[in-house]
Amino acid sequence: MQQAHTGQSVALFGGLCGGVDFGENVARGYITVDQVEACSTLFPNSPGYFGPGGVAGNQNVLWGDYMYVDPANDFAQGETLVHIESAPAGFFVPGDYTYYGRYVAFTAVDQREPLPTTFATRFLNGGQFTGGTDLVCWRDSKNDPSPFVCGTLPNPFPLSQTQVVIFDEEENPTLVEESNFSPGIEGEDILVCRWEATRTEVGGPDFPVDPDFGWLYLNLNTSTGSVVDPFAQAWVTAIMSADGRFSVGFDAIALSSGCSSANIIIGEPL
Repeated sequence: MQQAHTGQSVALFGGLCGGVDFGENVARGYITVDQVEACSTLFPNSPGYFGPGGVAGNQNVLWGDYMYVDPANDFAQGETLVHIESAPAGFFVPGDYTYYGRYVAFTAVDQREPLPTTFATRFLNGGQFTGGTDLVCWRDSKNDPSPFVCGTLPNPFPLSQTQVVIFDEEENPTLVEESNFSPGIEGEDILVCRWEATRTEVGGPDFPVDPDFGWLYLNLNTSTGSVVDPFAQAWVTAIMSADGRFSVGFDAIALSSGCSSANIIIGEPL
């Protein structure tokens, strides 16, 4: 588990990798939790996990929270867990975008609602918040991932996005021009949330931002060769900190639903 999440070669994967090695031994990834009807070692992409008589149930009974704790800097943030609603059987039909869609060939057998695709969030990089703002992102590549040769990037990474607009506190916009096709071009494109699990510094080398204060419009839809292109579910949390003193964290505001076919581009007529 540690090797897979820190970008090391894994014997279970035949010496291949399951993540990118950034050289600092920090584990990156995410966890999904399902209500189940029986104990099992099956995964969401395993036959028999979803569907009639499957391991996964459809009761919306789970709730919880999480915390990021950074003792070295006296920081801590917390939020509610991201809740994925299970719909009644037959609500989603084959071809619909569902949360586990990429694991079930978009047959909708999981009956889980998709997450939003577009977000707005504040950023503060000055004043009392001397530590600036980080975005913690989850993205859906819409591909069932497989281990890959260490030192390479599997398709469709790094992930691009449809549109990013930076607003200062007087609502003056700066448009980040990008292609909505993934993989993006390293060194040329500004890729805000390039991996499935990413932490990005607002105003840092990967996401340069001129104003110190403002808000971001993040349309994270991207095409990856999937049947549900260009829509791509995601989740974004903003963390703001003051060096060694305090920090805050909160989920970005969701501006869309993954159940909708709307893909709004700022500056284009409705």
